[in-house]
Amino acid sequence: MKVYHFLTMENAISDLALKRIKVSRLSQLNDPFELLAADSLDPRDKAALETFKVQMNDSRGIICFSNDWCNPLLWGHY
Repeated sequence: MKVYHFLTMENAISDLALKRIKVSRLSQLNDPFELLAADSLDPRDKAALETFKVQMNDSRGIICFSNDWCNPLLWGHY
């Protein structure tokens, strides 16, 4: 398996030296539609989703892998 992580030259060299890879928080994602597939028409569901997003942002990270790094859909929001 190959892993691609695109960043500046300085950060790439640092990441290689420190053997690290970026894990993002929900609040750092640039996709405005992240988690909008959930039904949020009911105000209670919307409040629960917002609470979930805050809890996940505070305690978890997101990392994403793909078999095909050159898929245009993968880069659609970048």
